[in-house]
Amino acid sequence: MLTITSLRRSGGFNLVEVMVVVAILGIVSATGLPALTDWIRNTRVHSTAEAVQGALQTARSEAIRANRRVFLSFTSSLDDSCAESNSGPGWVISLCPVIGKCGSAADKNASFPSGGCGSTPLILAKGTIPNSTTTSFAVPNPRTCFGALGMIIDKNTRPTNSDCQDTLTPSPQVAIDVSDLTGSCVASGGDIRCLRIGVTNGGLIRMCDPAVTASDDPRKC
Repeated sequence: MLTITSLRRSGGFNLVEVMVVVAILGIVSATGLPALTDWIRNTRVHSTAEAVQGALQTARSEAIRANRRVFLSFTSSLDDSCAESNSGPGWVISLCPVIGKCGSAADKNASFPSGGCGSTPLILAKGTIPNSTTTSFAVPNPRTCFGALGMIIDKNTRPTNSDCQDTLTPSPQVAIDVSDLTGSCVASGGDIRCLRIGVTNGGLIRMCDPAVTASDDPRKC
């Protein structure tokens, strides 16, 4: 049998119950939100690092497949207004210098003309690095050349490769650091697990963690 008291109780929560729920939600948010934020930042960094690593691996594979030098250029855009950029967000793999010609269609089967590079950059592949507004990466030179054996070559490598990057130093020849724009890296006392992509003399491309110092840890740079 329903009474006035039971009808009142079935009408909703009382003030004490609401306050308890709000307090619990506050505690959960205070303890869980920072961890969630760090996870999102670390995921963005890893996604960006994987995209940069993928561009390098694709360029190396194309050089081996074509049995000739190819360019990997990081660019400000993927249209004909493109300029070289140490931080992308665009990347273009081509048989000839591509600056100012990034709008050309990619053709994986493009072949090098007997007369040499003309007005067409002969683009093999191109793409965009994700999270460009929230993450940061910096390449030492926006233009990287891979030779027919899959190794990085510079402008002093014979035969003459004057269109390639400046003289490189060994081990690794190229090191690209990836970080998040909204926080600092673990190596600098922050909470974000920043990453580095390195390319060795022989063309080996690997991702590592600058914050790892243990010599037996495979993540060490």
